[in-house]
Amino acid sequence: MLLERDEVLGTASAAAAAARAGSGRWVLLSAPVSGMGRTAALEAIVRQQADGDAVRVGRARGVPEETAFPFGLVRQLFADDEAVPFSVAAGADEQRLFHGLVTRLTRSAAGRPVLLAVDDLHHADEPSRRWLGYLARRIAEIPVLLVLTERADPSGPAPFPPATGTAVALPALSVPAVIRLARDAGLDQRSTVACVEAGIGNPALVRALVADFADGALPRPSSTPSRSRFRDTIARWLGRADPCVRHACLALAVAAEGGMPVGPGLLHQLSDLCTATRSPGERSARRISRLLDHPLAREAVLAVAAPEEIAALHTRVAELLDESGAPATAVASRLLRVERPGEAWMARSLSEAAEEAMRAGHVAESAAYLRHALSGPLDPDRRAALTMRLGALELPHNATAGIRRLRTGLELHTDLRDRATAATALCAAHVARRDPDTALEVLRRAGRGADDDELVQVLGTLGALVSSHDSDA
Repeated sequence: MLLERDEVLGTASAAAAAARAGSGRWVLLSAPVSGMGRTAALEAIVRQQADGDAVRVGRARGVPEETAFPFGLVRQLFADDEAVPFSVAAGADEQRLFHGLVTRLTRSAAGRPVLLAVDDLHHADEPSRRWLGYLARRIAEIPVLLVLTERADPSGPAPFPPATGTAVALPALSVPAVIRLARDAGLDQRSTVACVEAGIGNPALVRALVADFADGALPRPSSTPSRSRFRDTIARWLGRADPCVRHACLALAVAAEGGMPVGPGLLHQLSDLCTATRSPGERSARRISRLLDHPLAREAVLAVAAPEEIAALHTRVAELLDESGAPATAVASRLLRVERPGEAWMARSLSEAAEEAMRAGHVAESAAYLRHALSGPLDPDRRAALTMRLGALELPHNATAGIRRLRTGLELHTDLRDRATAATALCAAHVARRDPDTALEVLRRAGRGADDDELVQVLGTLGALVSSHDSDA
C-alpha cells in the first residue's frame, strides 16, 4: 500500500497519456536518502500503465558493481541488440550509436507505446547516463514514457531538459500517515510515538518499526543479540553507503550519545578519522542528525561499527571536549568507552573527573574514573598516587579491596615522604580492622632508611599511638 503518493502517480499518468498520444515524456522520481519508496513508486507506475497490455515495458536497474561497465544499463533495455557496444564510443561514433538506439526505440514504439523503467539512476554507468540524456532531449517526438528513479537531492538541477519531462521529489510520510500505519498494526500509543520519532517519515524505516513493534522485537536492551527489521534496514543502508556518509553516521551517533551538539562543524573536526576525501554537506548532516536524535536509530547505527571504530571516535570526541575546556566529567565519560587510556592527557582528565565527582558526593563514579585511569600506561609515581586515592575510596565499602590497593600504592612509591603518607593511610586501615600488629609493621617498613628527623618523629608518634591501644605492642 502506497501512502501519500497520489501526486506522483498522477504526474506519471499525465505523462503516460501524452506518450500514448505520440508526445513522449520523462518522469524522474528522486529522494535524497534510501528508503523513501522510489522503487515502490516506480513499480506502481509500471503496474498502472501496463494494465491490459497497453504499453510495452523495458526495465533496467543501476547497481554499484556495474558502474564501470560501459553501456551496462542500456544493454538491459536492449538485451537482444548486438549493436550495443561493450566499450566506450567517442565523438562521431558515440553520436551514431546514440542515434541508432533512438531510431530502434522509435520503430519499436510505432505499434505500441513503450515504457522504459530505469531504477537507481545514480548507479548507472556514465555512457548509459549520456544516452538517457540524449533520449530525453528527443523524447517529445516519439510515443515513449521514460520513468526513472534516483537518489539525489531534489533541490538540485534536473539531469534532463525540463521542456520534455518532470522531476518529482518523494516527500517524507506525514505524521498522520505514520499514525495510520501504526494503528492498522494495532500498536499502542508509546510504540506509535516511537514510529513517528525514530522513523522520521522514511517509509522503509517506518514500516520496519511498525513490524518490529507488532512482533514485540522492540524495545529491547542494546546487549540483546536479537535482530530487528529496523536495525537490519539501517545496517543494509550503511553497508552500501559512501564511506564518508557511513563515517558521518557513526561520528554523529557517537557524539549524540553524550548529548554533544552535532553538525557540519563537528563532522569536519572528526574527518581526520575517515579515509574518505570529503564530508557530507550541511544539508546531509542535518538529515543524519535528525535521524540520530532517537536512541533506537543511534543503537542501530553503532551496532554495525567495529569496536575499534567506536573507540577511536570516542577518543577524538573526548580530545575535542578537553581542548574546548569542557568539564572533566564530560571528557572522562567518553574515555570510559575507550579500552585503555593510553595518553597522558587521558589520565589527567580521568583524575580531574574523579575529583569533580568526589566533590559532588558521587563516590562510585569517582572510583570508576580512577580505575579506568589505572588501566592505562602511567609512570610509577602517578600510578602510586592514583592507586592510593582509589584505595581510600574503596576502604569504606570494601576494606579488603581498599587495603590491597593501598598496599600496592605503598610498594609503588619511591619518595620517602610519599611512602610515609601511604603508610599512614594503610596503617589506619589496619587499625580500623583491629589488626595493630600489621599496622605497626607497615610503619616500621616505611621508616627504614629515613634520614629525615621530622619524618621519623611523625612515624614514631603514630606508632606510639597505635601501640597505646594494645599492651603487648
